[in-house]
Amino acid sequence: MRVKVIILQSHVHRLLLPRRKGVSRRLVWRLCLFLNSNLHNMIKRFDIGTRMSQMVVHNGTVYLAGQVAKDTNQEIEGQTRQVLEAIDALLARAATDKSQLLTVQIYLVDMADFDGMNRAWDAWVPVGHVPTRATVQASLARSEWKLEIVATAALPDAK
Repeated sequence: MRVKVIILQSHVHRLLLPRRKGVSRRLVWRLCLFLNSNLHNMIKRFDIGTRMSQMVVHNGTVYLAGQVAKDTNQEIEGQTRQVLEAIDALLARAATDKSQLLTVQIYLVDMADFDGMNRAWDAWVPVGHVPTRATVQASLARSEWKLEIVATAALPDAK
């Protein structure tokens, strides 16, 4: 965060100094902190639809909508891999990754698929960076979907 503030400080200095001689460093620093905190608290939405956004970033946290497989002809491991790849892609767009996952909710249509889903999950999740997780059985909006995953992650500089 300090690097962002320093970069922002130099831009603010360039904007203010030509207009007003004698602008104090303290004023510039306070302005930068104010701007940085307000930018950090803004809500940023990705892939906005009529009913929902695919991802929302606010206050250092990344919230993903439920992700489902596009190729529904695959079995549980294939559908799980597709969903996890979609999560990777969304997190990358928010400048974070799966090592920053905080919590995950997995909705399975059939609990008989639990082991197959876990095989794909275990191959994907980074060792030492596993998030909290809940897996429940649920009916999904389309019968061909075998699972849906909802995830929440932190931005790397939000600690």
